[in-house]
Order: sequence, then structure tokens, then C-alpha cells
Amino acid sequence: ARELDFTACGVARAEAVDETTAQTFRRWIDEGRHGSMQYMENYLDKRLDPRLLLPGARSIIVVALNYYPAQRLSPTQLQFSYYAYGRDYHDVMKAKLRLLVETLQSLPTTPPCEGQEGGSSFLLCCDTVPILDRYWAFRAGLGWIGKNNSLIIPGAGSYFFLGEIITTA
Repeated sequence: ARELDFTACGVARAEAVDETTAQTFRRWIDEGRHGSMQYMENYLDKRLDPRLLLPGARSIIVVALNYYPAQRLSPTQLQFSYYAYGRDYHDVMKAKLRLLVETLQSLPTTPPCEGQEGGSSFLLCCDTVPILDRYWAFRAGLGWIGKNNSLIIPGAGSYFFLGEIITTA
């Protein structure tokens, strides 16, 4: 993951989110705190249990990709958010996640898990799959959730895109 320029990488057991998180998320939706992001109401069951996204899922690999710009815009220029400085992060993240999966698939394999035939399956997630990114980043040990509701990575800050690989491995 580091060779692919990810700042952090961790692994969490694929399981349903804890009950406190599930209740908090449901209340957040019920109170309309998601504003115009109506898509947040979709696939609630899968958001709260990523095993429903990939049958046989056992692990969630979580990565963080720093987007803090190496060079900032001149104060005389029109300003916009740092995350929008470069190429579309969905494309960048998915390409790096694919490379990470290819690397994992090239490693010597262990025998298939009970009830699993052949190799492991992988599902790439980068804002295109209903998953609670920050929750899983925290669970994978990347950092903690700050008062600003962003993931804070110790010694590195909060300017990160998050991506996940749900896998049967």
C-alpha cells in the first residue's frame, strides 16, 4: 500500500457495525441531517453490514490517500477545495485499489476458507458503494474521528480520501 502512495492502510473484520453506530446513523437519517443527500437513505442494511455487499466477506482493507496539495493556488486566484485540485479522486483511488488487489492476488495464497472455493473475491469501494468509510477506517486502526467528523490520522492530519477493499480473504 505504501508503494502505491497510500498514507495509511489497515484491516478490519467484516461484520455489522456496532449497535451504537447503527442507532446513531438511523437517527441521523430520521432527523434529516443528511440534507439533500437522499442517496444516504438507500441500502441502509448494506451500509450497516458490509457483508451484505460481498457474499462471504471476511475482511475490509481500508486505505487513506493524502490529497493535501504540494503547491497551493496563489491568493489572487479563484480558490476551491484542496480535494478538487487534481484529477478526479474516484479514478485515482480506484486505479490504486485495483493495483493493490493485483498485488494481493500475486502473493502466495493460503488454502481456501471453509465454504470458499478458489481464490478470494474483492469489492473495491470509493464513494460508489454504500459503506461507512470513516467507521471502517477507525476500526482498521487508521486514526480516530475528530470533532469535525473527519478521520484524523496521527501525525498526518485529515486531508485524505478513503477507500476500501471488501474481501473474502
